[in-house]
Amino acid sequence: MTAGMTTVAVIGLGRIGLVVGKRLLAADYSVRGSDSSAEARERALRAGIDVLPTAQEVASGANMILLALPPAAVTPVLSEIQGSLQAEQVIVSLAGAVPLDYIQELAGPTAQVARIMPNTPSLVGQGMNPVCYGKHLSASGREQVRNLLVVLGETTQVADEQMNLCTGLTGAAPRYIFAVIEALAEAAVAGGLSQEEGIRMATQVTAGSALAVLQSGLTLDELKALTPLQPLDEEASKPLFRQAVETAEKKMDAVWAGMTR
Repeated sequence: MTAGMTTVAVIGLGRIGLVVGKRLLAADYSVRGSDSSAEARERALRAGIDVLPTAQEVASGANMILLALPPAAVTPVLSEIQGSLQAEQVIVSLAGAVPLDYIQELAGPTAQVARIMPNTPSLVGQGMNPVCYGKHLSASGREQVRNLLVVLGETTQVADEQMNLCTGLTGAAPRYIFAVIEALAEAAVAGGLSQEEGIRMATQVTAGSALAVLQSGLTLDELKALTPLQPLDEEASKPLFRQAVETAEKKMDAVWAGMTR
């Protein structure tokens, strides 16, 4: 099934839903969506996404249904559309905290479901979006999900119980990286460079460092040895990032625990 023949229903047109919807449009998917927010619907319309009044209408007849929802909205939305789901439809949850087994239970015992953890760089096709697949997802269903993930960037398959960890490791991580770029740019401005120059330099050195890890074939230690100047106390800074990942994971665990009380 080619992108041009695939209709994707995006239920939830907030930040992530809109990012994914726009990327899929650019890749020649047919995209339609729904959202309870008039403001979100208007933004989606301006982006070229067809907007329908209800989740049930937008899901009807779609090849793939993306649940780009906050955790608390997953249950009512799946309850709304469950009765009209077709066996060949693939349901992909982008909702944090909500386990795949729970989505499977609500969608139906044989429904084709998957779960991904999207992140902001998907906006430019450079995301890292971990995925886990439901046990009833067919070979063609997996192919549809993989094709969608290629449009967004890179992916890796993980166990469902690792998805809350991935929230901190990939989903929330761009916020940490943006903060690093911001701090470097502020240092540049304090030293007399323009803000534009500072952001450009800080951004390129961040992007280039990442590409060096991915493409050079050198280990992290070998790459670090190429820059012997060490103005940063690395051992003091590393716990901040580890703690950020752990905190995000715990928050997702707490969200799910609160939903099941």
